Amino acid sequence: MQPAIAFERRGSEENDEAMKSPHTNFGDEVIEVLPDLSSSPSPVQATRTASVPAEKRSYFRAQSRKRSHSVFLNLTIPLLAVLLFWSICTAASSKRRAAGAREHSARVTRRRLSDRVEGIDEEEHSIVEGCLSLEAELGIFRAEAGAPSSGDRSRRIAELVAFFSDAAAEYESKQQVQQALGEGPSFGGFPAATQTGTVRHLIGGQANVPSGSGGQALQPSVHLLNYSGDYAPGVAPGLTPDAWVSGYAGTVNEQSVVEKRDSSWIAGTPLQGEELSLAVSLASAYRPLRDGKEQPHWLSNFASHPFLRLPVVEAGVVPQDFDPSEIFASTKKSASSTPYLLELRRLFAQKALNQKDVDEVVVIVRELANYLWLKANESIRQVRPTFASAALGCIFWELDSLVSAVELLGEHLKLHLWWDKLVEAIDTEYSLPYPSHFARRTTVFNTKLANRLLAALRTYKTGNRPPLGEVLDLKLELLLSPLSPPLFQDARWDPFRDDHFSFVRHESLPTI
Repeated sequence: MQPAIAFERRGSEENDEAMKSPHTNFGDEVIEVLPDLSSSPSPVQATRTASVPAEKRSYFRAQSRKRSHSVFLNLTIPLLAVLLFWSICTAASSKRRAAGAREHSARVTRRRLSDRVEGIDEEEHSIVEGCLSLEAELGIFRAEAGAPSSGDRSRRIAELVAFFSDAAAEYESKQQVQQALGEGPSFGGFPAATQTGTVRHLIGGQANVPSGSGGQALQPSVHLLNYSGDYAPGVAPGLTPDAWVSGYAGTVNEQSVVEKRDSSWIAGTPLQGEELSLAVSLASAYRPLRDGKEQPHWLSNFASHPFLRLPVVEAGVVPQDFDPSEIFASTKKSASSTPYLLELRRLFAQKALNQKDVDEVVVIVRELANYLWLKANESIRQVRPTFASAALGCIFWELDSLVSAVELLGEHLKLHLWWDKLVEAIDTEYSLPYPSHFARRTTVFNTKLANRLLAALRTYKTGNRPPLGEVLDLKLELLLSPLSPPLFQDARWDPFRDDHFSFVRHESLPTI
């Protein structure tokens, strides 16, 4: 019995060990099928939770991917925005630096094409002269590199004068001065007289006034504007106000004193003493008189104005021979007609011309006519009001000088041999359309001025001067109006302005 019992005990122990051992085939199969069965508290719970971890893992993996994409986008978008703003700021800074460098280079190395006078051929010379001529026609003039700056003084005075002029014109328009005198409508607060004419509105009626051309000249009768002051709005940078400060003593009235209080903001810093007094005095030169009855003393003798009068030729003087073919022979045009105009100004300011003076007039007429001939054949029709009035104003002044010389020397200049060919090249068969009601005052002014200049040029082309009142009016408009082209506000025209102001003060010829 004992061996049987021992055998059964060993068999029972072996079965227990086999059941407890994890390395049996059955255990391996169970572990493969139900990996979590050994840790499950019960078979039912193990069956229920066997698939849960797999679902959670897939869910967590999806959430992790979404989270990583969101983080990537949150980091990328701000980075791209920063890069975009940085590139924009860098580009803007580069542009500013480049503009500053160009401005500095232009300021340091500013020069004109004509500075280089050696080593250029004929073709380059013609290009240079063409560029300079175009600059002259359009009123584009730059200061030379070595030219001293005129400072802010003249510019501040000009700004003050423009302000005073506008304020005075606005005040007078409110007082309806133009309606009382039968004037037309005003534009932009300026009385019509300040836009359409200076002397034409000063003068009414016609009477026989010696003009040299045999035409009718206007006789002064009604005064509206008083050009008794010096050059006012648009003072050129080259103008030196100190030279004529003393001419305005006692001309500042009460209205000017009131305007003086509100003027300091225009120029940035207030003017003091002499500058302010000068600016106010200049502005008063453009202010219409309130009663419309007082007449400036110089208008009673306006035919003797230096812009109009001519000297006489001394007895026994015979002008040198004039060869008209030389007018059309030369092909090298001067850069500007200003030297010729200034020389004729000097000669015409004399009371009588001797033999030397007359010979100089003959030479200047030939050279000026050649300049005008070449310019007329090279120029194109200007239709923009400011450019048109500038170009036509130059031709007007040149033709007036030529016709004046012809009146002075008569048949000695052989007008019939060259005049028709010369004036045929000058384009005057057009007119500028009237601007709209919304146009600026400058556009309106220069449109009217250009059309008046065209009418005057048509008269000059016949070999005669227009009525003296119109000639004087146009010259004053070009030189004195604050709306005139920049070309005529340049310092090169200061001698002509000085002639006018000297005549206004003293009714005498300028001393040259």
